[in-house]
Amino acid sequence: MNKKEIAEIKKQFIPNRTAVRKIAGCIIKEKEIVSTFKKDLYLYSEEEIANYMGMFQKALSGKIGKTLINLEFPTKENHPEQKELLILRNSALNDDEALFFYYEKTHANYRTEDNYLILVADGEYDIPSSKDSGFEDSESTYHYLITLLCPLTLDKESLSYNTALGQVEYHLRDWIIGNPEKAFLYPAFNDRGEDIHSMLYYSKKANDLSEDFLERMFAVTYLPDAETQKKVFDMALEEAGVTFENAVQFREIMQDIWLEENEETTDDEMLRKICERSGMQTDNFAKIMQEQGIKALYSKNLVNEKTAQIQTDDIDIKVPIVLLRLISVRRIDGQNCIVIKPNGCIRMDGVELHI
Repeated sequence: MNKKEIAEIKKQFIPNRTAVRKIAGCIIKEKEIVSTFKKDLYLYSEEEIANYMGMFQKALSGKIGKTLINLEFPTKENHPEQKELLILRNSALNDDEALFFYYEKTHANYRTEDNYLILVADGEYDIPSSKDSGFEDSESTYHYLITLLCPLTLDKESLSYNTALGQVEYHLRDWIIGNPEKAFLYPAFNDRGEDIHSMLYYSKKANDLSEDFLERMFAVTYLPDAETQKKVFDMALEEAGVTFENAVQFREIMQDIWLEENEETTDDEMLRKICERSGMQTDNFAKIMQEQGIKALYSKNLVNEKTAQIQTDDIDIKVPIVLLRLISVRRIDGQNCIVIKPNGCIRMDGVELHI
């Protein structure tokens, strides 16, 4: 899913226009399932609906490739994990046996010492034939499940004011449901339609994707976390013998891809071709990518889309991509120098300097 598709689905969790039909949940305390619940949305109060929708929206927030990860099921037919999700989705949460199996499987595979809530919602979105208008007749529907894993924490001991009795009294500690730590939307909403071979995964912490949980729970394929992607990519570029001019050309080509093609994920072959167009030696680049088992990277994890950062041991320069050509590296009097061509006057601490 791309940024626009995620935003389109996120709007379906606005309380007064939500596409959610039913909400179910399971409480895990001391590593045991202690209670379950399930109700149609219309049975909840407005305040409850608003809080639930806020939690679901939270699970669709963040940056793609960091906290939001696109996952794909293996292409082989009859993938058991995919089949389980389809059965539950198609039942609209009405198959109690399938729903409890889903709770048990999630509980068995999600490793945490905390108490938590497994929250599942069923929804059906009538996809407008025109994405720019909500008044066109729908050509198709998007039937989905969204699951949240939310921590349960005891609130602090306190005194509170009892309005009915008009007195201050001890407030019993309650279990508070926190924002989701993990979440998954199935199926994915790709090309403005359901894609049963993909799902969207949310992790509150970008550096803790819980890869082992994903493998046990869904047996899906995914990109490494953002930090690993950046580390491998930087190592591959260094092995390719990148020069300053190579780096500038690379950034300009990547910028064109973002602006013209709206590409967000770049496969290893495309990256190799971009490096080749930038004048780099691609054999070592391809070797590193292959050794690390990287077949695709999320472009915006690799470089900042708006600025470039040039560093020495002592100096840090940040420059907008559109002005990157004003900077060059030259050999002057036997020293490597960073040369900046000014557009207009030169100032220091706000004072215009005479050259």
